Amino acid sequence: MAAAEQPAVVQAIAEARPEAEIADLIGFCRRCGLPVTLAGLGLRDAGEEDYAAIAGPTLEAPYITHLPTPPDLPLLIAWLREAEDLCGGGGRSSGGGGSEA
Repeated sequence: MAAAEQPAVVQAIAEARPEAEIADLIGFCRRCGLPVTLAGLGLRDAGEEDYAAIAGPTLEAPYITHLPTPPDLPLLIAWLREAEDLCGGGGRSSGGGGSEA
């Protein structure tokens, strides 16, 4: 991904951070004018292929093993989708294209 904000939210989810902490992170990013959804990064109506295209290279990064639960492709995609849902983004298969606040 082009920006660090969405991955920060995904990392917080992967680390099982408390919901309030994740909400604070999302709010902080928004107050700073940083994108928190894929749509905010220019990818509207993300589908399964888009999520796989993002997650695949991420799984090859050496730092991925530092997460409490190193993910496989389906788990990382689930975390990406959860981040989108929490940030109001959604995707084609999860209600689609919310707005970037």
